[in-house]
Amino acid sequence: MTEPLTRVAIRFVPKRINYWLRFGDPVRHRYIDRQRAIAWFNPDQIFGYLRWEANDYGTVLWRFQVLRAGRPDDVMGRVPGVLPGAEVLLRLDGKAKVKRGLAHVETLEKAGFDPAHIAPDHWRYLHNRLSFGETPRLYTTDQHHAWLARRTVQP
Repeated sequence: MTEPLTRVAIRFVPKRINYWLRFGDPVRHRYIDRQRAIAWFNPDQIFGYLRWEANDYGTVLWRFQVLRAGRPDDVMGRVPGVLPGAEVLLRLDGKAKVKRGLAHVETLEKAGFDPAHIAPDHWRYLHNRLSFGETPRLYTTDQHHAWLARRTVQP
Protein backbone atom coordinates (compact mmCIF):
# COMPACT_ATOMS: atom_id res chain seq x y z
CA MET A 1 0.00 0.00 0.00
CA THR A 2 1.33 3.45 -0.85
CA GLU A 3 1.39 6.32 1.61
CA PRO A 4 -1.10 9.14 1.00
CA LEU A 5 0.40 12.27 -0.50
CA THR A 6 0.28 15.81 0.87
CA ARG A 7 -1.40 18.18 -1.57
CA VAL A 8 -0.24 21.81 -1.87
CA ALA A 9 -2.22 24.50 -3.69
CA ILE A 10 -0.27 26.89 -5.89
CA ARG A 11 -2.08 30.02 -7.04
CA PHE A 12 -1.27 33.26 -8.80
CA VAL A 13 -3.66 36.15 -9.39
CA PRO A 14 -1.70 39.25 -10.48
CA LYS A 15 -1.50 41.92 -7.77
CA ARG A 16 -3.79 39.87 -5.46
CA ILE A 17 -2.60 36.36 -4.59
CA ASN A 18 0.68 34.49 -4.89
CA TYR A 19 0.96 31.07 -3.21
CA TRP A 20 4.08 29.27 -4.39
CA LEU A 21 6.73 26.74 -3.52
CA ARG A 22 10.07 28.34 -2.73
CA PHE A 23 11.78 24.95 -2.66
CA GLY A 24 10.94 21.28 -2.52
CA ASP A 25 10.78 18.28 -4.82
CA PRO A 26 7.14 17.40 -5.49
CA VAL A 27 6.56 13.86 -6.71
CA ARG A 28 3.72 15.09 -8.89
CA HIS A 29 2.67 18.45 -10.28
CA ARG A 30 -0.47 19.39 -12.17
CA TYR A 31 -1.51 22.67 -13.76
CA ILE A 32 -5.24 23.29 -13.52
CA ASP A 33 -5.29 26.56 -15.44
CA ARG A 34 -3.12 29.67 -15.85
CA GLN A 35 -3.67 30.70 -12.23
CA ARG A 36 -3.79 27.41 -10.34
CA ALA A 37 -1.68 24.31 -9.90
CA ILE A 38 -1.30 21.49 -7.39
CA ALA A 39 1.88 19.82 -6.15
CA TRP A 40 2.00 16.55 -4.21
CA PHE A 41 4.67 15.48 -1.72
CA ASN A 42 5.52 12.11 -0.20
CA PRO A 43 5.56 11.77 3.60
CA ASP A 44 8.63 13.30 5.28
CA GLN A 45 9.48 15.52 2.31
CA ILE A 46 10.34 19.09 3.30
CA PHE A 47 9.24 22.10 1.27
CA GLY A 48 9.06 25.88 1.55
CA TYR A 49 5.63 27.46 1.00
CA LEU A 50 5.21 31.18 0.55
CA ARG A 51 1.85 32.93 0.74
CA TRP A 52 1.29 36.56 -0.21
CA GLU A 53 -2.05 38.34 -0.51
CA ALA A 54 -3.12 41.91 -1.20
CA ASN A 55 -6.32 43.92 -1.49
CA ASP A 56 -7.12 47.40 -2.82
CA TYR A 57 -5.23 49.00 0.09
CA GLY A 58 -2.01 46.97 0.02
CA THR A 59 -0.50 43.76 1.31
CA VAL A 60 -2.58 41.86 3.85
CA LEU A 61 -0.51 38.67 4.20
CA TRP A 62 3.18 37.75 4.03
CA ARG A 63 3.84 34.24 5.28
CA PHE A 64 6.72 31.85 4.70
CA GLN A 65 6.57 28.33 6.09
CA VAL A 66 8.88 25.37 5.92
CA LEU A 67 6.74 22.26 6.17
CA ARG A 68 7.26 18.54 6.37
CA ALA A 69 4.64 16.35 4.72
CA GLY A 70 3.21 13.90 7.21
CA ARG A 71 1.79 10.41 7.42
CA PRO A 72 -1.81 9.64 8.44
CA ASP A 73 -0.74 8.82 12.03
CA ASP A 74 1.34 11.99 12.48
CA VAL A 75 0.26 15.05 14.40
CA MET A 76 0.07 17.74 11.75
CA GLY A 77 -0.70 21.42 11.79
CA ARG A 78 -3.51 22.79 9.68
CA VAL A 79 -2.02 24.98 6.99
CA PRO A 80 -4.23 26.82 4.48
CA GLY A 81 -3.62 25.38 1.03
CA VAL A 82 -2.02 22.18 2.37
CA LEU A 83 -4.10 19.02 2.70
CA PRO A 84 -4.37 17.10 4.94
CA GLY A 85 -1.81 19.24 6.80
CA ALA A 86 1.89 19.22 7.57
CA GLU A 87 4.38 19.54 10.39
CA VAL A 88 5.31 23.21 10.65
CA LEU A 89 9.08 23.49 11.06
CA LEU A 90 9.28 27.24 10.49
CA ARG A 91 6.64 29.95 10.25
CA LEU A 92 7.40 33.59 9.61
CA ASP A 93 4.77 36.30 9.29
CA GLY A 94 5.27 39.85 8.07
CA LYS A 95 7.37 41.32 5.31
CA ALA A 96 10.56 41.87 7.33
CA LYS A 97 10.67 38.38 8.85
CA VAL A 98 9.75 36.68 5.59
CA LYS A 99 12.51 38.53 3.74
CA ARG A 100 15.05 37.48 6.40
CA GLY A 101 13.87 33.87 6.10
CA LEU A 102 14.13 33.93 2.31
CA ALA A 103 17.60 35.50 2.56
CA HIS A 104 18.65 32.58 4.79
CA VAL A 105 17.33 30.12 2.18
CA GLU A 106 19.40 31.89 -0.48
CA THR A 107 22.47 31.70 1.78
CA LEU A 108 21.94 27.94 2.15
CA GLU A 109 21.66 27.55 -1.62
CA LYS A 110 24.79 29.62 -2.24
CA ALA A 111 26.64 27.37 0.23
CA GLY A 112 25.64 24.36 -1.90
CA PHE A 113 22.79 22.97 0.23
CA ASP A 114 19.38 21.99 -1.09
CA PRO A 115 16.95 23.54 1.45
CA ALA A 116 14.60 20.56 0.97
CA HIS A 117 17.29 18.28 2.43
CA ILE A 118 18.37 20.38 5.41
CA ALA A 119 17.91 18.93 8.90
CA PRO A 120 14.44 19.70 10.31
CA ASP A 121 16.15 20.77 13.55
CA HIS A 122 17.82 23.63 11.68
CA TRP A 123 14.46 24.93 10.45
CA ARG A 124 13.08 24.83 14.01
CA TYR A 125 16.19 26.65 15.27
CA LEU A 126 15.84 29.23 12.49
CA HIS A 127 12.17 29.74 13.40
CA ASN A 128 13.10 30.57 16.99
CA ARG A 129 15.95 32.92 16.07
CA LEU A 130 14.12 34.85 13.36
CA SER A 131 10.86 35.07 15.33
CA PHE A 132 12.67 37.06 17.98
CA GLY A 133 14.82 39.15 15.65
CA GLU A 134 18.04 37.33 16.45
CA THR A 135 20.77 36.51 13.96
CA PRO A 136 20.98 32.77 13.30
CA ARG A 137 24.18 30.78 12.90
CA LEU A 138 24.85 29.45 9.45
CA TYR A 139 24.19 25.80 8.67
CA THR A 140 27.50 23.97 8.32
CA THR A 141 28.71 20.96 6.39
CA ASP A 142 29.49 19.25 9.72
CA GLN A 143 25.88 19.74 10.87
CA HIS A 144 24.63 18.36 7.57
CA HIS A 145 26.84 15.27 7.75
CA ALA A 146 25.68 14.68 11.34
CA TRP A 147 22.05 14.92 10.16
CA LEU A 148 22.66 12.45 7.34
CA ALA A 149 24.38 10.03 9.74
CA ARG A 150 21.54 10.34 12.25
CA ARG A 151 18.99 9.50 9.54
CA THR A 152 20.72 6.21 8.86
CA VAL A 153 20.40 5.02 12.47
CA GLN A 154 16.96 6.42 13.32
CA PRO A 155 13.74 4.93 11.92
